[in-house]
Amino acid sequence: MEERAGGIIYCKKPLRIALAKQNHQGWTFPKGHVDEGETHLETAERECKEETGLKTIKLVKEIKILNRKSRNQQTDLAISMYLFEALKPSELKEKPDSE
Repeated sequence: MEERAGGIIYCKKPLRIALAKQNHQGWTFPKGHVDEGETHLETAERECKEETGLKTIKLVKEIKILNRKSRNQQTDLAISMYLFEALKPSELKEKPDSE
Protein backbone atom coordinates (compact mmCIF):
# COMPACT_ATOMS: atom_id res chain seq x y z
CA MET A 1 0.00 0.00 0.00
CA GLU A 2 1.34 3.43 -0.96
CA GLU A 3 1.09 6.17 1.64
CA ARG A 4 0.26 9.70 0.56
CA ALA A 5 -0.78 12.85 2.37
CA GLY A 6 -2.39 16.10 1.39
CA GLY A 7 -4.47 19.01 2.45
CA ILE A 8 -7.58 21.02 1.92
CA ILE A 9 -6.59 24.67 2.25
CA TYR A 10 -9.07 27.47 2.71
CA CYS A 11 -8.76 31.24 2.88
CA LYS A 12 -11.25 33.07 5.10
CA LYS A 13 -11.40 36.44 3.34
CA PRO A 14 -12.32 36.17 0.59
CA LEU A 15 -13.56 32.63 1.14
CA ARG A 16 -11.64 30.39 -1.27
CA ILE A 17 -10.33 26.84 -1.49
CA ALA A 18 -6.84 26.24 -2.93
CA LEU A 19 -6.54 23.51 -5.58
CA ALA A 20 -3.61 22.08 -7.54
CA LYS A 21 -3.67 21.33 -11.27
CA GLN A 22 -2.66 17.79 -12.23
CA ASN A 23 -1.12 18.10 -15.70
CA HIS A 24 -3.96 16.94 -17.99
CA GLN A 25 -6.13 15.34 -15.31
CA GLY A 26 -7.90 18.38 -13.92
CA TRP A 27 -7.88 19.95 -10.47
CA THR A 28 -7.37 18.26 -7.10
CA PHE A 29 -6.36 18.97 -3.53
CA PRO A 30 -2.57 19.14 -3.10
CA LYS A 31 -1.10 15.78 -2.08
CA GLY A 32 1.91 13.56 -2.64
CA HIS A 33 4.01 10.60 -1.56
CA VAL A 34 5.21 10.36 2.04
CA ASP A 35 9.03 10.51 1.93
CA GLU A 36 11.14 8.24 4.12
CA GLY A 37 11.51 9.73 7.61
CA GLU A 38 8.66 12.20 7.04
CA THR A 39 5.37 12.17 8.96
CA HIS A 40 2.06 12.34 7.12
CA LEU A 41 1.51 15.85 8.47
CA GLU A 42 4.95 16.98 7.26
CA THR A 43 4.19 15.57 3.81
CA ALA A 44 0.82 17.32 3.68
CA GLU A 45 2.37 20.67 4.67
CA ARG A 46 5.23 20.30 2.16
CA GLU A 47 2.94 19.32 -0.71
CA CYS A 48 0.45 22.09 0.05
CA LYS A 49 3.19 24.70 0.09
CA GLU A 50 4.94 23.39 -3.04
CA GLU A 51 1.80 23.05 -5.12
CA THR A 52 0.11 26.33 -4.15
CA GLY A 53 3.00 28.67 -3.36
CA LEU A 54 1.62 29.33 0.12
CA LYS A 55 4.29 29.73 2.78
CA THR A 56 2.06 30.49 5.75
CA ILE A 57 -0.53 27.82 6.51
CA LYS A 58 -1.97 26.73 9.84
CA LEU A 59 -3.16 23.23 10.68
CA VAL A 60 -6.82 23.25 11.66
CA LYS A 61 -7.40 19.50 12.01
CA GLU A 62 -6.72 16.05 10.64
CA ILE A 63 -9.66 15.10 8.46
CA LYS A 64 -9.36 11.38 7.75
CA ILE A 65 -7.42 8.63 6.07
CA LEU A 66 -8.91 7.60 2.74
CA ASN A 67 -8.26 4.13 1.37
CA ARG A 68 -8.75 3.75 -2.37
CA LYS A 69 -7.26 2.42 -5.60
CA SER A 70 -5.01 4.50 -7.83
CA ARG A 71 -6.45 5.89 -11.08
CA ASN A 72 -5.16 2.88 -13.03
CA GLN A 73 -6.56 0.50 -10.37
CA GLN A 74 -3.08 -1.06 -9.92
CA THR A 75 -2.16 0.27 -6.47
CA ASP A 76 -3.86 0.49 -3.09
CA LEU A 77 -3.51 3.99 -1.62
CA ALA A 78 -3.80 5.28 1.93
CA ILE A 79 -4.21 9.07 1.82
CA SER A 80 -4.08 11.14 5.03
CA MET A 81 -5.88 14.45 4.59
CA TYR A 82 -5.58 17.57 6.74
CA LEU A 83 -7.45 20.87 6.86
CA PHE A 84 -5.26 24.00 6.71
CA GLU A 85 -6.02 27.70 6.81
CA ALA A 86 -4.04 29.98 4.50
CA LEU A 87 -2.95 32.90 6.65
CA LYS A 88 -1.65 34.98 3.71
CA PRO A 89 -3.86 34.29 0.66
CA SER A 90 -1.78 36.74 -1.41
CA GLU A 91 0.96 34.05 -1.50
CA LEU A 92 -1.16 31.78 -3.74
CA LYS A 93 0.52 31.06 -7.08
CA GLU A 94 -1.43 31.21 -10.32
CA LYS A 95 0.40 28.18 -11.76
CA PRO A 96 1.15 25.19 -9.53
CA ASP A 97 4.48 23.31 -9.62
CA SER A 98 2.89 20.34 -11.34
CA GLU A 99 2.43 22.21 -14.65
